[in-house]
Amino acid sequence: MDEQGTAIGDSIILSTYRLKNSKAKSKVMIVITDGVSNTGKIDPITAAETAAEYKVKIYTIGIGRDMQGEFETDFGSLQQIAEKTDGLFYRATDSNAFAEVLNSIDTLEKDNLNSKPRLFVEPYYMYFLLPAILLLLFDLFVRSFYLRYYI
Repeated sequence: MDEQGTAIGDSIILSTYRLKNSKAKSKVMIVITDGVSNTGKIDPITAAETAAEYKVKIYTIGIGRDMQGEFETDFGSLQQIAEKTDGLFYRATDSNAFAEVLNSIDTLEKDNLNSKPRLFVEPYYMYFLLPAILLLLFDLFVRSFYLRYYI
């Protein structure tokens, strides 16, 4: 089984790629993590610099507690990421603090949408319906003419 981990740099680059052509007034990304990037190919600080070039603000929320070596945390890198992109670093130690942080970010960034997001629906039933009809016709043909079941 592959080792699990957090690829903060890779996720920032991917999100920046998706936000770079956005026409919104402000491009905002929220990163919620313990700060430890223990997998992935891109350094989080380098990814934050790239996001800053595309004017993407990153708000980082550090979760978890430093408990005598039980859990590894790196809130310093989260603070650097937020500073490089003109975002803010928050620390949430429990669910109430987390809710307060999200409300705080919500008051900072507001951008009204001109229209509802488009929903793309792709019907897949035709891929199954056509083979099913052909199979039924084949069955009818075999039973009628080869086995003379319906005669």
